[in-house]
Amino acid sequence: TATAKVISDIQDVLHMNNGEECHKSTFNRPNIHYEVRYKDSMTKDPIEDLIHFIKKEHKTAHTANALCSGIIYVHKRNDTNFLTSKLTAAGIQAGPY
Repeated sequence: TATAKVISDIQDVLHMNNGEECHKSTFNRPNIHYEVRYKDSMTKDPIEDLIHFIKKEHKTAHTANALCSGIIYVHKRNDTNFLTSKLTAAGIQAGPY
């Protein structure tokens, strides 16, 4: 369960400051896909693999007229900023948190 501070931070990052409702529910939901990929199992550069994956998923969602979003977890803040810059340079809307 997210703390009030975490909820507030997320709302700020997502620009949800106009009175939008915040719905809380269980973390285990069937409409969410979780995937772990280890760098050493990738055939290409890990960043390029990630960009390819995101673009493929976005295209599939767009074709289905569905929304597409995701969260990428990394170990360090610097990794977050680096990854955000790589995704943005590839034409993917991204922001660090």
